[in-house]
Amino acid sequence: MSVGSAATFGGSSSKSSSAAGEDTEDSTALTYHRYYHVFKEGELDKLIEKYVQNLHIISSFYDHANWCIIAEKVQVWTI
Repeated sequence: MSVGSAATFGGSSSKSSSAAGEDTEDSTALTYHRYYHVFKEGELDKLIEKYVQNLHIISSFYDHANWCIIAEKVQVWTI
């Protein structure tokens, strides 16, 4: 399941006078979208075992609503 979140950051803001003499505020805001993947149990382990030969998984655990691993880099011998 992919989950997205958005954060809005304010840009520059300045006040200017209109022709009628009223103060108006011009501001710009940028929205950045961040996407991430929530792993099922065992999914992250299987992906690493299949595609990353030089990582050895030491432990796999569930933390803050997602699966995590602790791994060590190992030397892979190829002939």
